[in-house]
Amino acid sequence: MTVAVLPPGQAYAADADLADLVVVVRDGAARSFPAASVRLSPRPGPDPCRPLFEVTTETPGEPLGADVGAALRAGAVATAAQLVGVARHLLSTTVAYAGARTQFGAPIGSFQAVKHQLADAAVAVEFAAPLVWRAAVTADKALAGADRDASAAKAAAGEAATLAARTALQVHGAIGYTDELDLRFWLARAWSLSSAYGTTAHHRERLRAAIVDGSPRRYP
Repeated sequence: MTVAVLPPGQAYAADADLADLVVVVRDGAARSFPAASVRLSPRPGPDPCRPLFEVTTETPGEPLGADVGAALRAGAVATAAQLVGVARHLLSTTVAYAGARTQFGAPIGSFQAVKHQLADAAVAVEFAAPLVWRAAVTADKALAGADRDASAAKAAAGEAATLAARTALQVHGAIGYTDELDLRFWLARAWSLSSAYGTTAHHRERLRAAIVDGSPRRYP
């Protein structure tokens, strides 16, 4: 069975047209709806391979239990892991391009400004990766702080992927906007996943509440 999820704080559900079941989380409660009982309206998104849909419910749906929180947390951690992978691919592709593309008789990767951009992106990626590993372990074992760790991972990974995407586009220059390179698909995936299961700002606020207030916001 294929399930599409509309997480809290999200306006649209991804790939809902392929789902057998749609889960909608609103106001701290989760309900499931057979796909045939909801109305899907396509909405524009950055990633053509990850279409978005506005979900309009026609029935009250079936309430879901406490396991939804763990599932949403797992979704945030899995998305963070994908973002780290996307960021690493963007970075490695851009480093290779910077070494091959020449300007003024030298590879553009030898220019200090380009080096700094690539270094900043690399630091962000390497900072996010261990947070994702920690979040995966605490989520898998349902340890204390799992919600906090999930938000730390998603915030850092989203920021790293966004920075890697921006750096890749700037270093590639005008060709980065064209259909000649598959770079556009990786850029779109970084932008799309950065807001999936909560934006960076959303997860930073959850992390702040967990650290400063001592009251982590549990899913959903």
